Amino acid sequence: MESLTKFLQNLLWSCCFLQRSLLIAKCGKPHAIGEMLTLPAIGGVISTVMHQDASSVVRSIRLSNNSVSSRIEELAIDVEQQLCKVSQTTKIALQLDESTLRDDEALLMAYVRYIHNDVSKEKMLFSKPLETDTRGETIFMVVKKLYEEKNIPNRKYYCVYY
Repeated sequence: MESLTKFLQNLLWSCCFLQRSLLIAKCGKPHAIGEMLTLPAIGGVISTVMHQDASSVVRSIRLSNNSVSSRIEELAIDVEQQLCKVSQTTKIALQLDESTLRDDEALLMAYVRYIHNDVSKEKMLFSKPLETDTRGETIFMVVKKLYEEKNIPNRKYYCVYY
């Protein structure tokens, strides 16, 4: 019973870390904001509301730039896996958008649209740098390679727009 309790506590902590990392990613600020803003806020809430010393709790929370970055990467991989699974079994519309960043760096973004439980959904599938150029053939090869890696059949497209 004790091992189950410890397992559930670890699971709750993991959910909290992932949720916090997602919030940090959504705000679009540097990941160090977690250490600068979130930890003091958590400490203040625990001290004020629970009337407890918050130092041990705050010390146990990992909010370094590296831990937040790795959690955000885990979330992104999970979303990509879920969307690839949907793309394997559902007809999708694929939207491609190529953008040029500073220093002539090109980025390809792909969005999928699909129907799930009679509700239209739109999600970002990936964002990948274009290594050489932004020609149609290069973009096609990037998408083709991803679909081959993820075992997504080409016949599941019902629309591709660029």
